[in-house]
Amino acid sequence: GGAQDIAHFRAIVAQGNVPAPETLDVTGFFAEHALDLPPATCGRAVCLAPMLAVAPRFDGGNWTMGYVALSTSVNPATLMRPPLHLVLVVEPPSWDGGYETGLRRVLAGLRAEDRVSVVRMGASRPLRLHGVAPTNPQVLTEATALTATGGLYEGLAEASRAIDTLTGFSGASRILLVTTGEASLGVTDPGRIVALGESLVRRGVALSVVGYGTNYRPAIPAALGSLGAGTYSYAESSRDLEAIFQVESETLLFPLATDFRMRFIPSPGYRVGRVYGARRAVARGEVIEVDAPALFIGSRVGAQSVGGSRRGGGSGLFVELIPDLTMSPTIGANAPAFRVEATWTNATTRVEESTDAEVRNALAPGRNPEEMWPSFSDESRSKVFMMLNMYLAFQSTVTFYDNGDCARAQGVIDMMSTSIDLWNRRRPDPDINADTQLLDRLRENLRTRCRAVQPVQPRNFSGGCFYS
Repeated sequence: GGAQDIAHFRAIVAQGNVPAPETLDVTGFFAEHALDLPPATCGRAVCLAPMLAVAPRFDGGNWTMGYVALSTSVNPATLMRPPLHLVLVVEPPSWDGGYETGLRRVLAGLRAEDRVSVVRMGASRPLRLHGVAPTNPQVLTEATALTATGGLYEGLAEASRAIDTLTGFSGASRILLVTTGEASLGVTDPGRIVALGESLVRRGVALSVVGYGTNYRPAIPAALGSLGAGTYSYAESSRDLEAIFQVESETLLFPLATDFRMRFIPSPGYRVGRVYGARRAVARGEVIEVDAPALFIGSRVGAQSVGGSRRGGGSGLFVELIPDLTMSPTIGANAPAFRVEATWTNATTRVEESTDAEVRNALAPGRNPEEMWPSFSDESRSKVFMMLNMYLAFQSTVTFYDNGDCARAQGVIDMMSTSIDLWNRRRPDPDINADTQLLDRLRENLRTRCRAVQPVQPRNFSGGCFYS
């Protein structure tokens, strides 16, 4: 689950501007990268894929980063697709063409045994259709009629009632929420809105979120997208909305697990630092915990292009490990760096399952590799860490600029250029190359806006990047 792209961020850069820090969605950025994970051979609904990277910081300090991805032994091709109750919860945009064309494609992907309900946020009677056939012409009529915006809580509540009260139906339920992100009608508290979405997900309801609009408010949709129960996208145009709906029409979602809990535990000689990639991660002492109401596996039934958005599906939890240098001589090399544990309830058998894994550091805690190239626990899959560093470069650049520091905003990109060039020569990759092009365009925008300011490389900045 999570954002499918950073279309909004890219659009701002393409217009010659510098995006605000909150525009850069970490989940969406990661999702644009195709990552090769180890084979899922654990034999369970959820498998853990932990890794470690150790590299020097730009100031010569130590950068030790743990990473955990999730995979599954379940092959979605072997799963039987059940009948689907699709609930469209919409604030119809006034865009001509793309929205209606996209909806037609979503409906065309349904089967005769499926059912559709339409909830129109802001309408005096929100539930417009309940459990009708996908071919019912009233679906398009109701889903495209313009209405007031802002009724996010009421829209999800009506969707919940539509699911609970549909009689004579046995199958899966999925909500497709199309919204401006505004919550100005009815219950407006973001916490209550997200909690309602979480309660639906815990019941095994898939939830996909599509945001749109020039005044889009991403906070609540992004939080709903981070529940892990579907996709989260931003449509910057009618054409983009049509492409997103095309992907939705080809995507199948199957629940794997409910009440998923994972613990990231540093080994002796380390404590946890910054955490990236999982909005729901919380620190409890020196342990990082992630609690997800449900995990879904998705598969696509079509092979059409998804346009300019890469949507490789990359994701994962990154945890910085801060070494205790006083323990380095005692612990030495090849000792454990961290372990990870996970428990969940199998969505099919309703049986509780668990798994765990441990990762060792080839170097002593705090020791940097002797050569310029980082030390990886799995060199063949090291791209995940360069992906993180590219994200940190974007994040620090726009944050420095937002704080009025033109010098360091430019300096971050200049400082990263040597690292990026070396990486692209040794491990060329289309995703990292696309990141590089976007970063170069952002640098051009900064040159225009910061003409009289000389760049300053913040070699001690709080992010972590390869090479000294």
